[in-house]
Amino acid sequence: MKSKEQWVARYNGPGNWWDCAYAIALDNSGNIYVTGESYDSDTWPDYATVKYDSSGVEQWVARYNGPGDSYDRAHAIALDNSGNIYVTGQSIGSGTNYDYATVKYDSSGVEQWVARYNGPGNSWDYAYAIALDNSGNIYVTGYSGGSGTYEDYATVKYDSSGVEQWVARYNGPGNDWDRAYAIALDNSGNIYVTGGSRGSGTYVDYATVKYDSSGVEQWVARCNGPGDSLDYAYAIALDNSGNVYVTGG
Repeated sequence: MKSKEQWVARYNGPGNWWDCAYAIALDNSGNIYVTGESYDSDTWPDYATVKYDSSGVEQWVARYNGPGDSYDRAHAIALDNSGNIYVTGQSIGSGTNYDYATVKYDSSGVEQWVARYNGPGNSWDYAYAIALDNSGNIYVTGYSGGSGTYEDYATVKYDSSGVEQWVARYNGPGNDWDRAYAIALDNSGNIYVTGGSRGSGTYVDYATVKYDSSGVEQWVARCNGPGDSLDYAYAIALDNSGNVYVTGG
């Protein structure tokens, strides 16, 4: 049976240039939320988050221009059970380079808070994934320039008010680039992140890290493919028995 297109919803930002969507989420009422980057009239991209109803009719657009008034790109989105929306990505700061920038909006698209993370290297910090727990905490992961390291996994926990609770960093055995792209939570409060990590005597391997609820590393599982080349994990899932599944390329 062939699928039949129901509708297409397009968004052209104020810059009338390129507008790129990177993530999507749905709520229990059938509304759709899309986020990504969109050029403004000053020729720099902002976060742009768009809500559509179940018929594809635009309800609102929320844009975020970081303090550097420069490049801002949202990579991930999550919703809570109260109708709030959380987006995260990368954003040029004021006196910093790229920072993680996580934005909370209420159900009407009104900004509630922004939480920014500038890593110890004061260089590039790119958030790629976000997850929420049942207590309203927010977890963001990606990669971040280190101090004396190159790029590390950096996983940040915020409380429901956007206050940073802890940061867990992972520098792989190659002391080179380590880039996390996905995150998952279990019912016991543990956090799992995965991505690609430079090995010692290998090139880039899958590297999956488990943290406890306090951000303390529990274990690292690495996988080097038979070609000993570029192995990046981009997605992660958990089952009810506590097994962890990772995939990528």
